[in-house]
Amino acid sequence: MAEYRKAAREEKSAIVDFINMVFSVAHEPHNFKTLLPKVYGDEACFWADHYIARDHGRVEGAVALLEERWSVLGEELKVGVVGSVSTHPYARGAGHMKKCMGMMLEDAAARGLDLLFLGGKRQRYEYFGFSQGGVGTCMRLAPDNFRHAWGKVDISGISFAKLGPWTARAKALYDAQPVRALRREEEFALVASSWNDRPWAVLREGEFLGYLVASQEGDEITELGLVREADCPAILRAWHEAHDRRTVSVDVPVWDRERLLTLARVAAARDQGAAEMFRVLDFPRLTRLFLAVKSRYARLADGRFVLQVEDEAPFAVEVREGKATVARTDEAPDAHLGRLEAQDLLLAPLRCVDTSGMPACVENWFPLPVTVFSADGF
Repeated sequence: MAEYRKAAREEKSAIVDFINMVFSVAHEPHNFKTLLPKVYGDEACFWADHYIARDHGRVEGAVALLEERWSVLGEELKVGVVGSVSTHPYARGAGHMKKCMGMMLEDAAARGLDLLFLGGKRQRYEYFGFSQGGVGTCMRLAPDNFRHAWGKVDISGISFAKLGPWTARAKALYDAQPVRALRREEEFALVASSWNDRPWAVLREGEFLGYLVASQEGDEITELGLVREADCPAILRAWHEAHDRRTVSVDVPVWDRERLLTLARVAAARDQGAAEMFRVLDFPRLTRLFLAVKSRYARLADGRFVLQVEDEAPFAVEVREGKATVARTDEAPDAHLGRLEAQDLLLAPLRCVDTSGMPACVENWFPLPVTVFSADGF
């Protein structure tokens, strides 16, 4: 008979062996000790709780929950990152995933987390209350863009070095962002080394210009922190030249309007879509925090909207002169939505909820600018 429980830390080795096997059989060879060293490496800086199924003397199912603290304009947000969702190939259909996900969701609520996110197939995780959302923006710079738009940009003296002695300065740039996960200096490089990415210091004749996190092949930049935004074209062109002049994609947080404009003016493609799959645990708190973020780069329309999600108490969102307030209320709601519909309304870049009967301000306020840095995921 199967046993379902939270794993002990002493079972880490067995869990790593299990998820390596499951993902290797399903996809390609996986070694999570090197793919996700912040959780599974020998020098891991985090412990993720694992909710496991054991049967026939072995682990047959697992779900991991990594608890993070984010800073949103200086206010703490409790975030859970879900990953390593896996079922033994010989135990599919036994219900292990449903049981393990249920344990994880119950524990996340008991801890008072505000938000959960994961990456995965839409319909599979909609069963568990997750929906596509957040705003992920990627600018793709092709060789022609570099040659014609930035061909005369001076890149002399620019080099890329291991982060090492510049870690504290890179962390300071990361910490200056309006939304970020809380990373300690000693774990910064390890966190940035997830899924074969690598962090680099950007130098010009020894002067620190910033840092970037890039894929092993160099064709994807998932973080870019700069001392001076004016150096962005030169740094990206220098990176392009150092990596066989290939197309380079650059992830840009939606709130970084200056970076978005700089790259949008030259990029071959500008892609924007859902960042991850989210399950919101505290709708009013998330709405209040990220409307404040949005107000930094967009003019919020005045208005008032009362939303009820399933059987929770309604909450009212009101904007006056660009300032948003959010609070629970006993007023009749303007909209009464299920969880997936409410998350779609608040978070989806291209929503499927009909807003025609809602106040016009809803179209201006949402989606909320929830963005996830790749290194902070699972």
